[in-house]
Amino acid sequence: MLKKLKKCTSLALCILAIGGGSAVANADSSEMGPQPRAIYRYGSQILTGTSYLGGGEGTIFRNAKDPYFIATQEPEVTGKPCGVIYQIRNTNKGMIDAKQLGNVQRNYKVSFNATGDIKASVKNVYNTSVKQRISGEFYY
Repeated sequence: MLKKLKKCTSLALCILAIGGGSAVANADSSEMGPQPRAIYRYGSQILTGTSYLGGGEGTIFRNAKDPYFIATQEPEVTGKPCGVIYQIRNTNKGMIDAKQLGNVQRNYKVSFNATGDIKASVKNVYNTSVKQRISGEFYY
C-alpha cells in the first residue's frame, strides 16, 4: 500500500510540475495587444454621396481611441471605377482626418489617429455618377 501511495504522490507531483494542476489561466489584456472598445457594423448599402454611420446626422462615438474601419467596397456595376473616402469628424462635423481608397477592397483596414468624441462618415468619390456598394465594421 505504501508503495502505491508513493507512486501516486510522484505522479501527482509530476503533473503539477508540468502545469496539469492549473485550472485557471490568467489572460492579461496587455499581452493580447490593444482591444477595441466597441464595434459599429454597417451593412451592405449603395453609397451615392456622403453617409454618416448611424444615419442622418450621425452617431457620436464616445471616448474613441485610434478608430479604424474594416472596409469592403466595390462599384455597384462591375467594370465601373471604385472610390470611397473614409472620414473621421468631430461632433460638429468638422473634418479631423480622411483617407481615400480606390479599387475594389475586401476587409481592408483604414486606420486613424483620433481620440475623444467623434463621428464617422463615408463618401462616394464619384457622388451619384458611379454608385458604390460598401459594408464593413467601424472600431472605436
